[in-house]
Amino acid sequence: MNVMSRQEVDEFALQEEKLLLEMDITSLKEQLDSHVVALRELQLQLDESIDCSKTLEKNLSAKESQLLQMEVSYESKLADLEKKMCRTKIRSCLKKCEQRIRYDRTAMTDDVYPEERTCYKS
Repeated sequence: MNVMSRQEVDEFALQEEKLLLEMDITSLKEQLDSHVVALRELQLQLDESIDCSKTLEKNLSAKESQLLQMEVSYESKLADLEKKMCRTKIRSCLKKCEQRIRYDRTAMTDDVYPEERTCYKS
């Protein structure tokens, strides 16, 4: 029979514990490596998101500039239209005034010289 001394048993237990600890360390290193890979992938995604965000920001800025240009153009066209409408209203008012003046002149002539009116009609 092979009987182990207490020291041999302790050494065997220590060796077994050392082996278990080495296995745990190896497992932890693998987990750590896995997490490092995952973090690197996340960093790449984050970098891509940042680039995308910058591109979107540039596009938004360009659209804002374009919108401002459109607004200025719209305001200019609106001012031109208002001027044209104002001119049209003035012309319309002038025509009405001219018609009124002609009508008033005709009425005054008829009132002042009623006999001439009858002469011209015959």
